[in-house]
Order: sequence, then structure tokens, then C-alpha cells
Amino acid sequence: MITLGINSGITKNGRPLNDGGACLVKDGEIISAIQEERITRNKYQGGFEKSIEYVCEYGKIKYSDIDLVIVSSCIDKVWTAEEAINILNLKKKYGFDKDRVIVLGHHLSHASSGFLTSGFKEALICVMDNMGNKLSGSDNEIWGGGFERSSYYHAFWKEGKPFIELLERDAENSDEIGYGEAFRYFTHYFGWDSYKHAGKTMGLSAYGDPDNFKDIKLFSSQDNKEVCALGSKHDKPEKELIDFFKKQGIDIPRKLKKNETITQYYADMAYLLEREFEVSIIKKVKYLLKKYQLSKVVISGGVALNCLANGLIRKIGRVKDVYVPCAPGDEGQSLGNALFGYFLKTENNSPIKIDKAYFGKEYGDSWQDYAKKRNLTIIKSNNIEKEVAKLLTKKNIIGWFQGRS
Repeated sequence: MITLGINSGITKNGRPLNDGGACLVKDGEIISAIQEERITRNKYQGGFEKSIEYVCEYGKIKYSDIDLVIVSSCIDKVWTAEEAINILNLKKKYGFDKDRVIVLGHHLSHASSGFLTSGFKEALICVMDNMGNKLSGSDNEIWGGGFERSSYYHAFWKEGKPFIELLERDAENSDEIGYGEAFRYFTHYFGWDSYKHAGKTMGLSAYGDPDNFKDIKLFSSQDNKEVCALGSKHDKPEKELIDFFKKQGIDIPRKLKKNETITQYYADMAYLLEREFEVSIIKKVKYLLKKYQLSKVVISGGVALNCLANGLIRKIGRVKDVYVPCAPGDEGQSLGNALFGYFLKTENNSPIKIDKAYFGKEYGDSWQDYAKKRNLTIIKSNNIEKEVAKLLTKKNIIGWFQGRS
């Protein structure tokens, strides 16, 4: 049984998406997986054309050998198999017809990439990101309607098959935003032009003053749902922040320009966001664990890259273990898709645990020719860590080449 996982890289209306890639699974084993950006050298590259070629070449697999192709999309409502074939040109270019194509919802793909690599027999899955598939409204209007933003699942194994069942969602209505979108608002305000820089906002929070904005609440619990106080002005995040703080009697400074110096005030704003997010997600996870009598947690989606919150979830008394997949963002959707397809079509399986992220090619000694052509110094040592540490203290730049990419 050979399955191929890809994520769309484009919307129905031709809007490009980020973080493409492909994953090839054969008889339950991950043969190869790679992000599109690793091949094109364009950061956050969407799509899958180069990565499909890469994983199939590595696995010595022809397109005709592939039993099932699993696709996930974003922003649009969940596609049909026919839509996926037409939009992505799967029939003409690869020969994949509707008998070999299935489509997975965006958040279910995230949930699969987490649970199906965790080794857990049962878990609560928290999928949190900027947005997934559209839940209501028209596909012709990008921001209109409700989206997947925070989805919570109960996952378990039964008779050799994994089951992932949706429990609840937060921020699914058109006038609501979730954790990922809140981080996008602040990240843009700090002068970073993409939600991809949300990790910088998390890092900036460490420099914030806890006493500033201490009475401001960004999230609240309403009927056990976590609700963000910010509105859904998706295309004008800076205006939404200014309006929100003005309602609190605070006139915040203007949005920073790209590469402009960040002052203490903006660090204090970042601290506010991180603090409020942590308080909110801990409350939500505690509620879900108690309600559904669970003790292990899988965290996936782009917000799973918030290691500060992940660490706090691990410290919840009821929690026995926490797992975050090696690629929790959209770049890992291909992995979740391929594994979902395999387990969907096979029987008598058992949980697998992935403890590495090295699913690319292995190059042997060919890298030495590359290094020599560029007059780079090659170091081989039985105590390589010590040698590298010495070189780093002398401000050298190191390229570490070992095993598969």
C-alpha cells in the first residue's frame, strides 16, 4: 500500500498558499518527506511539484504505483475529489483520477499529523492555527464567513484502526478570531509583514514588563469556549488593535515599519499577548481533559510552535504526556495526509511513534566535492561536538552534514 500526501498550495480562486511539500508512505513506513522550500530555495514555498518528484525519486516509486493521493486545502471549504483533481491538475500531470484521490479537511490533516506520529493509544488533540477551511460563507469572499481556528479532537485506537473525532471548536463564527489570528494582528503591528514571524512576537514577550497592561484581558471564557476580545478586521489588524486599546482608555503608538527599532512599549504589548494566550489555553485544556477524561495531549497547527505554552500544558497535573509533531504547521500536512490515507485503507495496525525529522535524501560523500569547490574547510573528528563548539566561539559559520536531510 503506497500513499502520497500533499497540501494544495493554492485556493480555488488562485490565491497562493505557503508551506508546500509531499510525503510518501509505503506499508506504514515513511519513505520520504520534504518541504517544497527545501528544493526551490524560496522560503515558505507553497505547492508540491518539486517535492513529489523528490520523494518518488528517492523511493523509486512511479506515479502509477501510488494507490492513494490525499490532499488538504486551506481557506476554501473542504474540496471534493473532483475539485482537487481539476484545481491541482492531478489527472493530466500525474494520472491521478478520482478513484485514487481523497480530500482531508485542513484541521483533520493537522490532527492526523500529530496523533498518527505520537505513538499514543488515546489523546486529546488541540489544533490551533491562523485559519483552516471555511465553515460558512462563500468561497468567493476570502475573509467572509467562519473558519476552523481552534479545533479539539478525541483520538483513539480501536481494533487496529485510528479514530479522530471532533469534540469542540472555538472561534468558528465570522466575527471571531482565534489564537493564531491574534498573534498575526500583533505580529503585523510590530513591523513584521507576515504571520510567519509570530515566533518573533513570542520571543519579544520575554522582554515585556508584566506590570504594563496587567488589567487588560484579551481572552475570556464564555460557556466553556475561549473568546478573543479582538474583532475580525482581518485585512486591517493595526486598526483593530488601536480601536481595542482605545476602548480600554489607552492610546497605543503607531504600527512599526519594517526593520524599525522595537521599543519597550511594544515588548510590553507582546508580553500581554503571550500571557493572555497562555492563561486561556491552559484553562481550555484543563476543561477538555476533565470533561472527556483524558490525560495525554497532542498539539498541532501553527500555534503548536509556541513552546512557552507547550511547556505549561506539560505541567498540568492531569497531563501524563504531551506530543508536538516535528512539523506542526502546514508544512507537515503532507505527512498527516499520507499516514491518514494508509490507515484508512488498511487493517490490524498499531500506533507508531516518530522520533526524528530526517526523511530527506542521504548524499554519501558527494557533499565534500561541493565544499572543496568553494574552498570550505572540512573537519572530521571523533569529538566533533567539541571541535564545533571551539569554532563557534571564534565566530565561524558551521555547516553540519550528517545522515539524511
